[in-house]
Amino acid sequence: MCRPPICTPWTLASTQWRATCAGKRGNRDRREFARTFERTGWDYDRYRPTFPGKAVDLLVPAPVGTIVDLGAGTGKLTGLLIDRADRVIAVDPSEAMLGVLREKLPTVRALQGVAESIPLPDASADTVVVAQAFHWFDRDEACAQIARVLRRGGRLGLIWNRSDPACAWDYACGRIVPHLEQ
Repeated sequence: MCRPPICTPWTLASTQWRATCAGKRGNRDRREFARTFERTGWDYDRYRPTFPGKAVDLLVPAPVGTIVDLGAGTGKLTGLLIDRADRVIAVDPSEAMLGVLREKLPTVRALQGVAESIPLPDASADTVVVAQAFHWFDRDEACAQIARVLRRGGRLGLIWNRSDPACAWDYACGRIVPHLEQ
């Protein structure tokens, strides 16, 4: 059986959340590589896996007013959030990816922006989720922005899919693309 994605929900007051956001991890090379995603859209959407509902239950255990999907890409996670909030806002730097998201999810407000400068007012979100993207952020700047847009008692949820060599599908992909075996 394949492993579920890594899923980590925290409240804004959590010491775990502050520890995760501590330390500068961003650098110019990482930002330049991250920009390569800005030129893709439908191919990314076609090949990137989605997330299981149980993982989303951990990220957003109860309905909320506003969820921000930061680094939303083409909306793989965004679509699973629609029934969990009154309003879902997707933020991503890639206009190509947001174009796919807008076509798939026309009711979602999609904004071009980056984690280090979230284009939303202070205390405007109950939950911020990040799927497959947190490692691209400059942690100090992004965490300051996430804290700024979260309402008091708000939650940050982080999720990643990861390869599992014990899973037949992951093993087959790893044979085709060896770097997936990391």
